[in-house]
Amino acid sequence: MKKSGSRGFSRKTLLCGVGLAVLALGAPVISVAAAPPAAAQAAKLPKPYVSRAIDATLMELTPAVRSQFGIKPKVNGVLVISTDPKGIAAKNKIVPGDIITDVRGKRVLKPIDVDTHVLYFLKKGDSAFQFGGNRGGQRYSSAAQITLDLFEAAIDLATIAAWSSYSTPTFSYASYYEEYSTVIVEEYTYSETIIEETVTSESYVSEITSEESSYEETSEEVTEESSEESSEEASEESSEEESAEESEESEEQADEAEDEADEADEAQDEADEPEEEEADEPEDEPEDEPEDEPEEDDSGGDEEPEL
Repeated sequence: MKKSGSRGFSRKTLLCGVGLAVLALGAPVISVAAAPPAAAQAAKLPKPYVSRAIDATLMELTPAVRSQFGIKPKVNGVLVISTDPKGIAAKNKIVPGDIITDVRGKRVLKPIDVDTHVLYFLKKGDSAFQFGGNRGGQRYSSAAQITLDLFEAAIDLATIAAWSSYSTPTFSYASYYEEYSTVIVEEYTYSETIIEETVTSESYVSEITSEESSYEETSEEVTEESSEESSEEASEESSEEESAEESEESEEQADEAEDEADEADEAQDEADEPEEEEADEPEDEPEDEPEDEPEEDDSGGDEEPEL
């Protein structure tokens, strides 16, 4: 027991001695904080949803997602995490990192809303879709043609890991997919039933119809405002054109009046010229009569003066 105790004491002493020696030599002691593993980060994010309508994986905007990707509270919709390079989203310029806010003016708050709205209009015979969204803080829109056959076509879930994905310094799509790979299959399987039941429910139809009416009213108001603005602009332009024409006519009349005045002045000048010429002609002066020449002395020459 004494040896054992002595051996234990010696080991503690040795470890303490090594530690003191390191500090004495001034060697830096590095404290390494363990970074949370990618799997732990991925687990904090909501599960992905595979959209049949646009061939993309979508994520709900939870507080964790907003914090992770720096999305402002006023922005609502769903985040596009990845897209099939040959799918509807990619072909119509919807890219990973985009936020889809509405489909044909209908609000999107959950990933399944995208498919629900699309299927609702497909069943009504519509195939033209407008997707509104937010990209880098700026509003954008993308038009797409989607048919019922494309919507019902099965997606090869095994290829999702290789889809074009959203990537940031703090987010790994590979780790995220690995964390939820099993859930993706399960979600995709039973979401079809939920979508079908939703589009035929009275509550959804009532809600979507109400939104559709308000959207159309808003569109009509915008159209009316645009028409009024166009009419006002047209009236202003026509008024400006009339004013310009009137001013041009006034200028022409003024020019004509000036020309007439100039012509009258010229005629008056021409009429005054003969009178001036007559007035300026000098009167005939009588010719000067020659002066009488002195008579010559007939005395026979100069006489000498008497002495």
